Amino acid sequence: MINLIKKATYSNKELEDLDIYFDKHIEELFDLDNDTIVRFITTCEKDLGYCLSVISLEYYVCNIICDEKYDVKEEQLEYYEKLIDLVERLSFWDVGLIHAIGDYFYNKGNEEKAIKYYERVFKKGFDLSNIQYYNSLVKYYRLLKINPSEKLKELVDNSPNTSEFNVDSIDTYLLLIINLKKFSDEYLHYIFEGIKVATPVVRKIQEKNKGKGYWSDSEEERDLCELVALKLEYYVHNKEYVKAFEAYNELTDEIGRSDCTRYYHARDKYYRQLLDDLSATYPELKFFNNIGYYKFKVLNNVRYLFKDQII
Repeated sequence: MINLIKKATYSNKELEDLDIYFDKHIEELFDLDNDTIVRFITTCEKDLGYCLSVISLEYYVCNIICDEKYDVKEEQLEYYEKLIDLVERLSFWDVGLIHAIGDYFYNKGNEEKAIKYYERVFKKGFDLSNIQYYNSLVKYYRLLKINPSEKLKELVDNSPNTSEFNVDSIDTYLLLIINLKKFSDEYLHYIFEGIKVATPVVRKIQEKNKGKGYWSDSEEERDLCELVALKLEYYVHNKEYVKAFEAYNELTDEIGRSDCTRYYHARDKYYRQLLDDLSATYPELKFFNNIGYYKFKVLNNVRYLFKDQII
């Protein structure tokens, strides 16, 4: 079969025989050079309309990557490049080897090589539904030493969204938002986009935990509360009081659903600010100024919580 696959052209019968064989002996296909592998698979898909081997190969490569990315070794770079090349040329699922190598060089202090690998993955078309990439993304933008908002917008606006979003996806929106000009129209736009991404992720978690009777307060739920709190703050700051009160009720509802009770502090702070602003028009509301401010003290705002990730 090795000699057969190296032929310049194949009959349909030869393609069928090769596909059946390598589907059952995928490690032999993987051991061939990448040009031969890609040529065979693309020919098979074109002439037969299907290729069993490519499904088995993707599974095989993904398993190898899942093992390798947790123990990157510099002497294995040539082997990693073979894996990465197959992922890129055959559009296999990116399970994190490229940015894991970037992390390896980042931790070694080799900024040039770290950026080289990071920029191969964090580019236009990157799928935000990938997992466990967020910390690498932060390291990449830290190395660039620039405000990452334009590059983050390119990632967010062009994500193919081929699967379900997750906490890394939501954190990417928050990273973008906290690096934008605060209270701008663009700032509010991405808050809304972040809420749209976060809500189904959170609802799925809440449905799964429904009736289990334990405290939730997951990272995904905290992120959603953060986004709604930022929306409330925006409307209060811009004196859009009707929308602010709607956001107040929305945040109250999310806190109740999620057990993220720390966000009562943010909610109450912005509500007090709203009442203070309204008291200029409605003096009877000024009695709120006599309430001890400690009752409304905010634990931390988002820019403190994310201080290590603001570039």
